[in-house]
Amino acid sequence: MRSYNVLVSVLKSNNIFVSVLKSDNANGLFYFPQPCQPPSPSTEAATITCTVARQRGDDGQVIVTWSVYQLIGSQVTLATQDFVEYTGQVVFAAGERTKVILLNIAI
Repeated sequence: MRSYNVLVSVLKSNNIFVSVLKSDNANGLFYFPQPCQPPSPSTEAATITCTVARQRGDDGQVIVTWSVYQLIGSQVTLATQDFVEYTGQVVFAAGERTKVILLNIAI
């Protein structure tokens, strides 16, 4: 079983930027096929849906660890007050190609 880290950054404009910190072709390459954005129109209690896709290799089980960070000025911190769950994992079984991360905005 391999683990990968994913960095999710939320800027004040509600755009989310994602960087996959490690990937391996035998176990697949992981990416976000579309932007992770709140529904439009957005409400305070919105849920942001992020699809994580796996391409190329699909050998074995892989755990992708994710975290949501926010940029305030020049400081980058975990978005602990803005999201109900700001870190977690998705587990890909052998052959699985997509998983969904639901980011619930804290009220």
